[in-house]
Amino acid sequence: MTLPKQTLQVGVVTMFILGGTSASAAPQVPVPSAGTYVCRLSSMNYINGMLLPNVSPSVLNRISLDGRGNYNLENKNGGPGKYIYNVEAGRFTFTTGKMSVFDVAYEYTDDGFKEQRFTLQLVDRASGKNTQTYCTLVAKTRGKPLTNVPGNGGASATPSTTEQPRAGNPNPGFKGTLVFFESYNVGAIQSLDLTTGKKQTRLSGTDPFLARNGELVYVNRQQEVLIADKSYQRTVSLKREGESGEVSQPALSADGQRVAYVRDAYPDWKGVVVRSRTGQKLAEFEWKLSPSWTPDGRLVLAEDAGYDGHRPGLLVSSLDLKSLKPIAVNIDDLKQPVVSPDGKQVAFISNGDVWAVGLDGRGFRQRTSTDQTEEGPAWSPDSQSLVLIVDPSSGVLNLLGPKDNQPRPVHDAQGDPVQIRGRLFWR
Repeated sequence: MTLPKQTLQVGVVTMFILGGTSASAAPQVPVPSAGTYVCRLSSMNYINGMLLPNVSPSVLNRISLDGRGNYNLENKNGGPGKYIYNVEAGRFTFTTGKMSVFDVAYEYTDDGFKEQRFTLQLVDRASGKNTQTYCTLVAKTRGKPLTNVPGNGGASATPSTTEQPRAGNPNPGFKGTLVFFESYNVGAIQSLDLTTGKKQTRLSGTDPFLARNGELVYVNRQQEVLIADKSYQRTVSLKREGESGEVSQPALSADGQRVAYVRDAYPDWKGVVVRSRTGQKLAEFEWKLSPSWTPDGRLVLAEDAGYDGHRPGLLVSSLDLKSLKPIAVNIDDLKQPVVSPDGKQVAFISNGDVWAVGLDGRGFRQRTSTDQTEEGPAWSPDSQSLVLIVDPSSGVLNLLGPKDNQPRPVHDAQGDPVQIRGRLFWR
């Protein structure tokens, strides 16, 4: 079948597709081929006053279709089951699991049906209501590589070295554990073993910080700063009596006795607050962001340049937290600084690339130079490599070795690229 190049809407789907047109009748289209499909959310957000498209990973994770009416939904709500596909309506109906009805929008090009990209809409099975969850899927068909990110605005799938992911070792040359926050997974804090690719849900919360002593500091839905032990089984709440506003970016000092975090009570006050583990307020730094501790107990902060009179800058505190001094960096954009475990370097983001500088202001250098936007750098335990997010719209997790000139994707146990949101740490 060959149709003019256009995007068609099917069934009850209400989609945001730039340049698309609505179909008055559902097209007759083939069933997608057997394979594993990776789900990505599609939505429209107001950014700087403009309505722009946004694509991010979905909690639906992977959906496997065998082409004969059987599926497997690889998340906690899914599992194996049957699906019925109505060609005329363009609808999948899944008969098991909590998530059952998906409406499909197909894209046609001059070459006919483009089966490797289509969009599923999640509809509540009990009420029939549209949940406004849209998922752009890209097929990993049998015998072909996964194409959910490469070729669609993400990072290259080809590692910058000759090492390739292989069975039993999805990220050769790297080891340790990554901890990060998945905003698309109901605020789940996840860990990923780089050697095995095994991913586990640890806690429900946001903004995790994995301390050097193994404790994990994070923020829960009630805007409490919590400290979890190494087993993630016991937590204590940091006392913050009399404070207002939202909290984010908590960080625990190397000795485990002080917690720094950002408090945003704008327009009254915004900045970094430091408290002892028992809740005593030790210091405040107004209009500062992204606290990161040095091994000897100093704080590295970024100047909040979002307000008049504040220029981008990198600062380091005294040991007693009484004063700040600038780290000489001649740059017009700076955010998300993070100190290396050996305390010698600070990595940060500037104009969408990763840069690094010595804590003494020496050794200023650019670590990445790509056509994508990078975010959230984190150092490896040996202070030689970095993990970072490439293309925040898709949340592709990448590794950058000490000799790499381009970041390479992190893979899970199935060999699939890992997509995340939010803060991440490497221990």
